[in-house]
Amino acid sequence: MDVDDFLSKTLMDMGLTRYEAMIYYALVKLGEAKAIEIAQASGVPREKTYQILRNLEERNMIKRVDAKPRKWIPMPPTAIFKEVLEQRKKTIAKIEEALKSLQEMYDRGSKKSLRKELNVWEISRAAFEETLYSSLVYANISVYSLMSPNLLERITMYNMDLIKKLYRKDVSLNIVTKIYDDNLHILAKLSNFSNIYITPIEDRLDTSIIIIDGNTGFMVRDNEDYIIQFSDSRIASFFMDMIDSIIKASRRIEDYISYWEAVETLDYSDILKPSNMVKLSEEINQSLLLNVLSRGSMNEEIYAESIIRIINKYIPQFSALSIDGKTQILNLLMRNNPIYRDVSMEIDTVNTTLIIDINVDDSQDWIEKVKELRRIILPIPYYLALKHELSRMGWKEGQTIWLEYKKSPSQYVDKKKIRIIKKYSIPTKARIYV
Repeated sequence: MDVDDFLSKTLMDMGLTRYEAMIYYALVKLGEAKAIEIAQASGVPREKTYQILRNLEERNMIKRVDAKPRKWIPMPPTAIFKEVLEQRKKTIAKIEEALKSLQEMYDRGSKKSLRKELNVWEISRAAFEETLYSSLVYANISVYSLMSPNLLERITMYNMDLIKKLYRKDVSLNIVTKIYDDNLHILAKLSNFSNIYITPIEDRLDTSIIIIDGNTGFMVRDNEDYIIQFSDSRIASFFMDMIDSIIKASRRIEDYISYWEAVETLDYSDILKPSNMVKLSEEINQSLLLNVLSRGSMNEEIYAESIIRIINKYIPQFSALSIDGKTQILNLLMRNNPIYRDVSMEIDTVNTTLIIDINVDDSQDWIEKVKELRRIILPIPYYLALKHELSRMGWKEGQTIWLEYKKSPSQYVDKKKIRIIKKYSIPTKARIYV
């Protein structure tokens, strides 16, 4: 490996994407340069260079020079990566603490005559890749992993066919990782064959843990200064419990894919974190109370405007989205609200129809209550927000149709779906804006 490759890969190990590493390294060598010079020296496509330069500037890794034409200079590497190095030291300390706890467990139980040794050893990168592959080939039950984006990308690149085979064998694949615009397409592809969870943990994820069939496991650092393999169900159980705890606090990748499809970026996708979702719901509920208390009854239009202001605070792009994009975001927020998770909305822009599906228990009391309280059930916050946006764009509300039916022949008889179809008309001059 030559010096250029070594330094570029080291920058990637420190948390930069491949293009970010190439551009920062090129700028370090140039000292000061224009964007076109940086693109030529780094080999990064020119159309991506400006965005990456802005990303690096926002992270205080480079600085613009007030000159014409505009130029950039790199900031000192030792200052930039000081925090990363400190964080990795903390990660090592946490793993050492975990191993210490495991050792104490072993010491306490070693007095038992039938106690067996823990099979733990350090291996090389070559041995890791070979052993991981062979372990996955013979996996029959499950794979649990807390995976850094860097290692996940590498494993996916060389083992996608194997992952598909595991899926066809009904091996349960569970992956916890972090998400960025750069790795979204990889995670979306993987989600066809495995359960992908996005961890809300703020710290950079650069240590991976992989558990196969509840026995064989690996602990890997991104810079691969150590790789530990173990073959012991007790250690595997310890880490699987830890990963399960993280999964419970994580969000499925499907929500992030829906967000990206609507907004076309992962900016402000922090709204999907459970804590932020709770804050948004609380603000919407408080807005309803203020609306009712100040007026004696709910004013739907004022309440809808308040809801949209709250959503815009968390997702500033919301107002600029198409009606389809807004519907997708509102559905996403509804799906993550325990009160409304059995409600979904769909817009048919061709037939100017809004379809609302509500899943309910198939007991007569429930059905009658839904019919009786339809005025209360329908004005859910996300529906009111969508209704307001439709009105603002010229859609005129018309006929409402109520339907009742079983969700599907394969469903249990205690579940039913109520479908509310709301017809709209739209002025000819407004059709261009739909």
